Amino acid sequence: MDNMKMKVPLQLFIEEGKPVLNKQNIHISRINGPAVAEAYLAQFQQDFRRFVECRADETVANGTMVLKIGGKSTPNPLDEPFPILVLAEAIAQLVSQGIVERGKVESFNIPFYFPAKEEVEAILQEEGSFSIEHTKIVVSDTV
Repeated sequence: MDNMKMKVPLQLFIEEGKPVLNKQNIHISRINGPAVAEAYLAQFQQDFRRFVECRADETVANGTMVLKIGGKSTPNPLDEPFPILVLAEAIAQLVSQGIVERGKVESFNIPFYFPAKEEVEAILQEEGSFSIEHTKIVVSDTV
């Protein structure tokens, strides 16, 4: 899905353009609870729906679209993919060493959501431009 651009959820920025819900993290985290996960999911739903609508306009009648999406194996919104955890830990170490300012980290959020298969299917079914012929989860051991 290289053509899909996701925005950072606006719900994270409440006070003067500064993130208040996800202050010490760069993505969804168990520390900040479900509000951040819900904001990311809502933004993904909006952005992915728009992506699907645009692809529907471009696809010929009875055409086929194949999607390959990085995601997670569970619909639990607090299950972060391993690469995000590694990046978050590396950034936390840079902050603790004084290499990166805490304020810069607090204003940074990764604009990407890793959906579960069920979340993608729900949006496709609700939007209605495409039918789902086949889905497959491919597990990758690479980071």
